[in-house]
Amino acid sequence: MEELARIKLTPKERKLYVNQLSLVLDYVNKLQEVDVEGVEPTGHASESKNVMRDDDVIDCAKDEVERILDNAPEMKDSLFKVKSVFEKK
Repeated sequence: MEELARIKLTPKERKLYVNQLSLVLDYVNKLQEVDVEGVEPTGHASESKNVMRDDDVIDCAKDEVERILDNAPEMKDSLFKVKSVFEKK
């Protein structure tokens, strides 16, 4: 099984995880016994609806863009210049 997950486990870890997984599976089996006849499926317990606003596309005036870019510590070609997040090889 460890080969499938490509993880190395010590004997102590293996024993711990086997015990924990057994507890989880026992609980899932216990949940299978619950009578859910007539219960509507749900995505989550709250009846909240999407509370996000719609995205509105607006034109930015050139001076607005320049004002925003004034906050940039570095710029290149009217864009924010940031440090690379990828290693160079």
